[in-house]
Amino acid sequence: LLVSLPWAVRCIGPDSDIQMSSTARQALFVQPPEGSQAPEITGKPRFGAAAMVFLGCSFAGFFPATVYFAQVGVWKLDPFYMSMPSLPSSMLNMHSCVAWGWSLGAVWQVAMGVGWLPKKQHRTLGYVLLAVGCLAFASGAALVLVSASPLSESFGAIATDHITASCLAICNLLFAVSYARQQKYLNHAQAALMCIAWASYPGASRLLGFLLSYAAGSCPLIFFSGWEALTVTLILGMSALTWRVGKQQTLLLVNLLAFVLVAANDATRALRRNEFLRCSHHTEQIWHLW
Repeated sequence: LLVSLPWAVRCIGPDSDIQMSSTARQALFVQPPEGSQAPEITGKPRFGAAAMVFLGCSFAGFFPATVYFAQVGVWKLDPFYMSMPSLPSSMLNMHSCVAWGWSLGAVWQVAMGVGWLPKKQHRTLGYVLLAVGCLAFASGAALVLVSASPLSESFGAIATDHITASCLAICNLLFAVSYARQQKYLNHAQAALMCIAWASYPGASRLLGFLLSYAAGSCPLIFFSGWEALTVTLILGMSALTWRVGKQQTLLLVNLLAFVLVAANDATRALRRNEFLRCSHHTEQIWHLW
């Protein structure tokens, strides 16, 4: 993704060699006049409610780890059972602070976009969230790679799914800004919601994982299996509610298919091992690919 980003910028930049009509180029790079009214889209409260649910679940999923960090000064995947992580503390601290800042900013941005708050700073905050979000998602992917090292032994289904989530969160964030500049506001809303959905997936899965593992008999999260597949299935269902019949929504369709693949990746591994939503103290489920 990082290698292809400069190429993508050149492709859509004002000095691109790609042939583009003057109308299309104006839509990409000419901002609407200040104070002009954007065309409304239907169902905006539905987009806002879904985004707030995703963000709320993410906050709740990371809240135990945040409280533990405030008390002890150490971040943990599972603050109830897990031992001290071996990840670099400086890297974890940076990612956690940036991710929390982006999530809180996303709440404000959604509220302005839906119309619950004045939209005065909506465009400016959007560009801020673009920069902060790319840093948060990229650092999250880097942490997954570090935690799964050596890759040949530890790169499991959940690591694969989280790398996918980071990449798709960045892609959707870029598309959300691009669609806003083109005044394609339905596509903009869907891309922004998909970005939030992918960004919230790690936290929301922790929330559901904590609840299910507790119901299974106070099982440490790292030994529990299948909770990520169930979480992504729920995210998929809520995301599908934003589909608009008769509209071209290629980006949304691609994201829905990606959710299916991510859920199937974790569920297939768990079912194949006959450990779906079960606790196994014999092996750390989080690292198994097959």
